[in-house]
Amino acid sequence: FYPTRNEKLYVKYRERYRSGALIYKVFNAQNVVVESNTSLPVNKTYGMNWLELDLSNSGLVANDYYRLEITDDKGKTEMLRFLYK
Repeated sequence: FYPTRNEKLYVKYRERYRSGALIYKVFNAQNVVVESNTSLPVNKTYGMNWLELDLSNSGLVANDYYRLEITDDKGKTEMLRFLYK
């Protein structure tokens, strides 16, 4: 599990094709979405990118485990399990 730092989750990813947008969702242990950006996609650029998610106002419980799901504009989905601190 990947830990957050100062209530923020940092995710590094590589875009090999083109600019576009990412949509993310955070799920709790019961598989319920507790945070998302479906109305405001995160822009990405060609090359290495960093996604910084400020989770301080999301109501997540400290020392609980969550799952981040990221979907790009091509429909590819990646997941990351993390520990909220």
